[in-house]
Amino acid sequence: MDFLRWSTFNRKKFNDSTLFESNIFSRRHVLVVVVVGVLVVVVVVVVVVVVVVVVVVAVVVLVVVTKVIVVVEVVAVV
Repeated sequence: MDFLRWSTFNRKKFNDSTLFESNIFSRRHVLVVVVVGVLVVVVVVVVVVVVVVVVVVAVVVLVVVTKVIVVVEVVAVV
């Protein structure tokens, strides 16, 4: 009877420690997934901001160049 109780106690202790280790692993895994997810979101936001800035600068340069060409043509005609 003592042996049975002792083996059950050890098995329970082993299962608890295994469960605890797997729980730590799952927490670490969740932490890694969250960190990677946040990094991906940050990278996507940075890429979108860079693309928007490049498009705005391109439009401004295009408008300025077009106005300069129009002014040069008007001056040339006059």
